[in-house]
Amino acid sequence: MKVTIVDNEIYLAQSISSKLNRHGFETEFFSTYTEALKESSGDIYLISNNIPRERSRTLIKKFNDKIIIMMVSVYDAINIKKALAYGVNDYILKPFHVDEIVRKFKHYQDFFNLQTTIDTYQSYFQHSFRDVLLPKGMDSLSSPLVICSASGTYVDKLIFEHLERENQLFVFIPIFQGEWKKRLRASDDSTLLYVKNIHYLSKKESRELIELLKGKNFILSTTIPIESEYKTITIDREANHYDTHEVMNIESYIKSIILKYQYQFPDTVLSQKLGLSRKSLYDRRVKYNLFKQRKKGRSK
Repeated sequence: MKVTIVDNEIYLAQSISSKLNRHGFETEFFSTYTEALKESSGDIYLISNNIPRERSRTLIKKFNDKIIIMMVSVYDAINIKKALAYGVNDYILKPFHVDEIVRKFKHYQDFFNLQTTIDTYQSYFQHSFRDVLLPKGMDSLSSPLVICSASGTYVDKLIFEHLERENQLFVFIPIFQGEWKKRLRASDDSTLLYVKNIHYLSKKESRELIELLKGKNFILSTTIPIESEYKTITIDREANHYDTHEVMNIESYIKSIILKYQYQFPDTVLSQKLGLSRKSLYDRRVKYNLFKQRKKGRSK
């Protein structure tokens, strides 16, 4: 990671540079904003407020995708507020210990990395859900709630769009992963939980899940009907459960049906619904590696 230092106090800039080098950072320093605008190439910018500011806004604007920290000699709330409004991420009082500025670097780098990750996931979700059509009248959801639908992707889009509209955070708890009981017990009652994949559970475990959800704020997505005291929405997507505008070929259709319904129906029933023999269904499982996952952590 490269740090660009912009300060007209050359000896101080050299001292900061040397200390950052010992912490593994590559550095460069400039005595004017004009030079930094033309020649700098850092990932992080340490800029001094001692330099005349006629070009500082230009530099901040040009490198607004970088981490920018202003070095100030005296705390001045008004000027610091202005700098933050221009796009500076943070400030630090001179003189400072190098460990202090390194902690700020790591904090903001983690923040930028997290923001990039969030943007990537949002882009992926939008792409994945682009062909999933939601009916009218499903704009508002209230928890606790159970949603029963053959299409898990459909429910995912319904919930994600609802939470985005409400600007609400949630904790996702997929049942097929281990420690779901521990996570439910440890969850705060006010935290919204999105619980999915109940079809992996035995009847005993399903009852235990419903018991653990008592007093919790949750939305439970299930592909199979369950008995509970909670409000339940059943969405019949049988006629259009592919959630896509594409026309499938026969093999893609068979693969889609197997993936969506293999936990709801035994292979005897599934093969009959597809018009296949048990052997043909098994052959396709082998060909496309569509075997069911084993249930883990079952209660004895």
